[in-house]
Amino acid sequence: MRGRALAAAMQRAEAAIVGGLLPPGTVRRVGGVVCLTAPFIPHPFVNRAIGFGTFADPDEALLERIERLFERAGTPPRVTLPGDLASTRSRRLLDRRGFTLHEPQLDSVLLHDAAGIPDPPAIRGLTIERLRPEDVTLYARTAAASFPERPRFEEAVLPVARRAIRSRTLHPFLARIDGEAAGTGLLTFVGRVAGMSNGTVLERFRGRGIQKALLARRMREGLRRGYRVFFSQTQTQASLHNMLDLDWRVLYVNADYERR
Repeated sequence: MRGRALAAAMQRAEAAIVGGLLPPGTVRRVGGVVCLTAPFIPHPFVNRAIGFGTFADPDEALLERIERLFERAGTPPRVTLPGDLASTRSRRLLDRRGFTLHEPQLDSVLLHDAAGIPDPPAIRGLTIERLRPEDVTLYARTAAASFPERPRFEEAVLPVARRAIRSRTLHPFLARIDGEAAGTGLLTFVGRVAGMSNGTVLERFRGRGIQKALLARRMREGLRRGYRVFFSQTQTQASLHNMLDLDWRVLYVNADYERR
């Protein structure tokens, strides 16, 4: 996959992963575009349209429909384009409708399509296991405690973890140090792409390489199941460095356009 096809595949993965954290009724499709509308969570990450100009052809009528949906939801219309892989037509249509590029742009979308996976450093006392039914609540609490600044994060993660126990496409992993929960990671299969998300490590366990180990464990699971294209995204430099160390590469930086 290259160009628009690759951007479309990555945006499909992003929409599925982020949308999977939201409650019913907040993820809608408009002409193929996935629209996340969760105004009760005041964060642009969960209030935006994904797929305009990639897996949905861009035109002004479609953009008007997207605008109306967000206006009815009570949140500013916002469209995420795949950075440098976005079409000129998509940008021109957004500009014509009064959208402006939101700065700063921090959300890096990463790709891994190499044949092998470098070995992460050995970590004393570390175990990483597929989530068991009895640990669903522990998984959600660990993820939420790792990011206390994220509003209602445990509430979002818990139903995903419950669904994942019987899912063929969702595969959560729990990392422990000497038996104590230390971090989480989710592997999601979307079409031909294996997506990495929910990568968290409790603050007291950071700096040991646990995030790298969680990434490598999920990548090996994806490879075992025949996946060769992996998706992830991050806004933090620490996570970015961990992925680059495992031969990931930045494919593009999300460009969020907003109309006020």
